[in-house]
Amino acid sequence: MLPKPSQLPKDTYHRLYWYAQRNVDPHRIAAALNLPVKTVFHLISRLKSETIVSPVPTQKTAVRLQRKLSEETIFLDIFVFSKTRYTVIDINGSVCKETIPKLKEEFEKIAGAGWLPLALRMTDVQNIDTTGIDALLSLHHDFKKNGRYLAILDPSPRIEPFFKQHDLDEKIPIFGTERAFEESAFS
Repeated sequence: MLPKPSQLPKDTYHRLYWYAQRNVDPHRIAAALNLPVKTVFHLISRLKSETIVSPVPTQKTAVRLQRKLSEETIFLDIFVFSKTRYTVIDINGSVCKETIPKLKEEFEKIAGAGWLPLALRMTDVQNIDTTGIDALLSLHHDFKKNGRYLAILDPSPRIEPFFKQHDLDEKIPIFGTERAFEESAFS
């Protein structure tokens, strides 16, 4: 029996809202969140029908609200897609100081799982900071040291300037398509 919507974890609501705002197919949302499609449709319809009316905030209240919103929007979702010859790791959200432990934890699981080349799909990464760049460089170094191939695939336009600022394209291979990645990984 499925728990009542009020019993779902807060993180699940956040992820569902994030997917709904990006117009992701409800069937894909249901699969990603391990929820029944009917529940996903119901929650999306409730999200669209609810309008929040709030009084005009003062400057202090607005600053507090902005901080709270920025803290709530920091999240990281990692999805692993195993292909025949390589693995694609889809990273969504923020790669920053707060999310690095989760990123490293997931990569420790993946690193021991095989020898296949890895592509980090960063299409839906919203922001990245210096700590995130350092973590990517460290992961790339560890994989290279173990004789494995690691590259970035299709970075988000929001983070490309940050990559250029840190000359990341000279340190880690970056590709726009899976085909280009595959050709480089197996050449």
